[in-house]
Amino acid sequence: MQYSFIAPRAKKLISSEVRLVLIIFMVLMAVLLMLYAFFLSQNSQLENEKSVLIREQHDLHENNKILMQDIAIIEKQVDFSEELFTENTLLKENIKNLFDLIPDTITLSKVMLSSDALTIEGTTKDKTSFKTALQIPLRSIFFHESGTVFMPLKDGSFYFVSRNTLKKEKQP
Repeated sequence: MQYSFIAPRAKKLISSEVRLVLIIFMVLMAVLLMLYAFFLSQNSQLENEKSVLIREQHDLHENNKILMQDIAIIEKQVDFSEELFTENTLLKENIKNLFDLIPDTITLSKVMLSSDALTIEGTTKDKTSFKTALQIPLRSIFFHESGTVFMPLKDGSFYFVSRNTLKKEKQP
């Protein structure tokens, strides 16, 4: 006796609908795993770039500190050179003014100028012309102690050594 009109088929463990769902699920899982691996590699690459950038930032910060120190040194050198230039200009003007003070009756043989003293050596025809023409202006301009030693020469003129010192200013 036969109960079915169709021939019996072998039963499959997984039906075609379930197989289709499993294949779609596996493809989705594979795509998700590839995306996860891609994101992990991108994350590690970004971490490496971040550490490189942090190192570069640290190096730039250190270089910036060094440059700021160099700038401070250069600014000090510029200030010093400007001060030196000003002092040299004033010294040049003072020397020019000093030589303008010397009359024709006085012949200089040696002039020594330091930061706090002026020594002048030379010859003059008479003491009074030296005192009125040079010693009084020197004393009144900028010197505290002024002393002159005269030595007579054979020709009737005088050899003189004039030492003049600046007033020492008291600093507060």
